[in-house]
Parts: sequence; C-alpha cells; structure tokens
Amino acid sequence: MERRDFIKMSALASAAAVTGVPYATAGNLTPEITGSAGKKDAIKVKVYFLSHLADVQDRPDWPNIGYDFRPDMIDMVRKLNAGVPEVEFIPAKANGDDNVREMLKLDAKEGIEGYVCVQVNPWNGGILALISSKKPVLY
Repeated sequence: MERRDFIKMSALASAAAVTGVPYATAGNLTPEITGSAGKKDAIKVKVYFLSHLADVQDRPDWPNIGYDFRPDMIDMVRKLNAGVPEVEFIPAKANGDDNVREMLKLDAKEGIEGYVCVQVNPWNGGILALISSKKPVLY
C-alpha cells in the first residue's frame, strides 16, 4: 500500500466526535454511479459518509481547502459493490447524530440491514446514532 493510500484510509477511520451542521442524504452519490443499482434480493447495507463540510472543501480543513471527496466516496462504494455481490451498498451522506437519527427512520422503511460508517473528515457526529440502531455497524 502506498503512503498516500495509507493516509487516506487512516483518515477515513479517524475518531468520531460531536459537532454538526446536517446536510442532505445521498447527494450526488447515486446508486447508478456507485454500482449498487439492480442487485435483486441482496442484503441492503447503507454506507454513511460523515462530513461537516461540502464534498469539495470550501475552507481550510482536513485534508486541505479545495479537496474533493467525491471520487474517493464513489470509488469506495463501487469497490464494495463489485467485491461483495450478495450485498447492495447504498451511499448516503450525513453529519451529526440528530441528522443520522432522522435518516435512520427512512432506512427502516427501506429495509436496511446494517451500516458502514466512513469518517470523511474529523469532528463529525453520527456514529453514536448508528450504533443505537441496534444493527451491525462497521466503522
């Protein structure tokens, strides 16, 4: 693994903290561009990308101003869907426990059976709400 890849993956697993300005679910990470569309009878797992800023960093923050997280998020969900054909990985974006709790209500209607939580940048909430869902969570 190259150093940049290691740093990128380490950052995605950085510690959760509490803050939060919620923003919309899914955004531009649609199933069509992440390879999750059309998996019939698959186990549904929601991949939550937790971030407190826009997909493209509009001010100084980790990792730097102007950084575009979209290619990384899309690539991750595509690889998950390609690598685990019996699971449909559905992308979503959120920030903060309150935002995630609202989204969990919708997830219950969609038949989501588990979660992958990806910490996009530091100082975001959301993981505690996912854990409280009583469903499997990979962080």
